[in-house]
Amino acid sequence: MSSALDELRDLDVPLVLYVGEALPRAAGLPSRRELVDALLVEAEVMLSARQHRELVELAQGPQLSSVLSELERALTPAAFGRIVERTLDDDEAVVPPLGAAIAALRERLRGVITPNLDHLVERAFAGQLVVHSRPVADLASRRGWLLKLHGTLRDRSTWVLTDEQLGRALYRDPVQCEVFRSLFLAHPVLFVGTRLDEPVLGELLQRVQALAQGQPPRHWAIVDAEEAGPIRRRQLAAAGVELVPCEGEAGCLEALVSLAGGPAPAEAAERAEPVVVTRPAAVTPAPAPTPAAVERRGLSVLFLAANPSGTDPLRLDRELRIIREAIERSRHREALRLEIRTAATVHDLRRALLDAPYEVVHLSGHGEQDGLLLEDEQGECVPIPRQAMARLFSRYAPPRGELRCVVLNACWSLATGEDPSMLVPFTVAMDGPISDRGALEFSRGFYDALGAGLDFCDAYEEGCSSVELAAPGARFESRLLRD
Repeated sequence: MSSALDELRDLDVPLVLYVGEALPRAAGLPSRRELVDALLVEAEVMLSARQHRELVELAQGPQLSSVLSELERALTPAAFGRIVERTLDDDEAVVPPLGAAIAALRERLRGVITPNLDHLVERAFAGQLVVHSRPVADLASRRGWLLKLHGTLRDRSTWVLTDEQLGRALYRDPVQCEVFRSLFLAHPVLFVGTRLDEPVLGELLQRVQALAQGQPPRHWAIVDAEEAGPIRRRQLAAAGVELVPCEGEAGCLEALVSLAGGPAPAEAAERAEPVVVTRPAAVTPAPAPTPAAVERRGLSVLFLAANPSGTDPLRLDRELRIIREAIERSRHREALRLEIRTAATVHDLRRALLDAPYEVVHLSGHGEQDGLLLEDEQGECVPIPRQAMARLFSRYAPPRGELRCVVLNACWSLATGEDPSMLVPFTVAMDGPISDRGALEFSRGFYDALGAGLDFCDAYEEGCSSVELAAPGARFESRLLRD
């Protein structure tokens, strides 16, 4: 082991862990550059031969965000998003040994940063980290978080792939800039699972070097020894990064096991077996949450949004932002976990419920008297029979599961909520058509109350009060149904 690793092992302050593209590559997912290659294949029929040739050449350089911008224009944002989601989908991937070794460091970590859109880091830590797809102001003072630096796969509004998205995130978002400064200047960072020639890492280190103004903080990077030449060392030293050379993937695992205080190096390979994340067994339901209960065990929320083509546009991104802000400003924010699925299909809903237990499912979109409207794989509108939806939710309700509240923030959703098959303890549903403004204000009040530790009944009342106070006259008729 190197002296740099010995020094890192003896460090007595918590680390911020940066997890790069090696994790998804080890799970069989493509790198950012390989994603561009896949998009280029799809876009070839949309481009002239000259345009395609030029983009292929640009894709060999560091400015991948410019290539992705052109590809989004050529494919249209909807098709571009579907291809990205399909290409980076990790639902069938097994968490590789690198993920297990990273998760073993949990007690030594302040938090984790990753530019990867997939969910492998979340799965490696088995849901023990509070996930943020956008930074929050006091993140550097917290522990046990995961910052998805370039967004999360199921929420396209958070992606940082194109030039415009990169500019918004890096330069026009003051919270992002301040959080970045406080994280990289105040805390030691360990870079793992990244090659030194990755464009994303290069951009990141340039920002660190610029912020440091000649006095860089101390960080470390575990990298393959073949990359760790003297010129590369000097370049990284300017950003305060000291290299910990290792011999390939096995050497990286050995270093991580050593940092975690695990078994001797000879036992590391045996220790680092692939992890398969499965849905936890159902537990006996607890009573409706009180402030103490929320603070003690937390509350997990699944938010699904659908605005299929051919339906009236809804302000779903605004509703998601309102919910996220309500949670992040609340005094129990560490106890509330928000999982997001946008452009949701019925398979997204079904698989999300299989992947993890949720106490709250919030479905936002369109509805009609015969059922709620979701998307199919082509983005087209698909009505879901209300009986089928009610039975799906009921399978995850007590005593078999943990689902205790369903919010159906869509027109005519009362028909689904009142279906005899719906056996969830609390269901919020809408009687007739509702306005965007009313739906937004209800979500604001409802999640303000949950974040304050109130129970579902009080949260419903707070949501209704928010509509009455902030959107008087808005079309909004809701019901709280109790099983």
